[in-house]
Amino acid sequence: MLEKIVLRDEKVLHFPRGCNNAPRKESLVQFYANILESRSSNLNQFVSPSITWKEIHNTFIEGAEIINVWLIERHKDIEEMYIESVITHGKEAAVKGTYTSNNELTYFCDIFEFKSAGRQAPIIEVTSFRMNE
Repeated sequence: MLEKIVLRDEKVLHFPRGCNNAPRKESLVQFYANILESRSSNLNQFVSPSITWKEIHNTFIEGAEIINVWLIERHKDIEEMYIESVITHGKEAAVKGTYTSNNELTYFCDIFEFKSAGRQAPIIEVTSFRMNE
């Protein structure tokens, strides 16, 4: 079962119920909410200054400030996002789902690596897979 929140600009985020039992899962949902709401300054609380982001067959970006701007720009037209699954273990996590942007459905899976297994550890690397329907 998914929960739903309506964000700024009427964007909608659906996410798995019960993420509040697992702090890292809840943090990842908040990470996506901040992206959808174009809150780049809030993204800094989640990422290492030296984060790298790889999008398979497309992009490789380094550095928190550049990545934050890129994330906001890349996701600005998303109308609705479904986070179907958030899996965490140790210092790794994966988030999979779909989103609609300009009436086009995109499937995604983001694999996260954190600096450590600690609950406040920043994201140091993300590998993204995207496929349009």
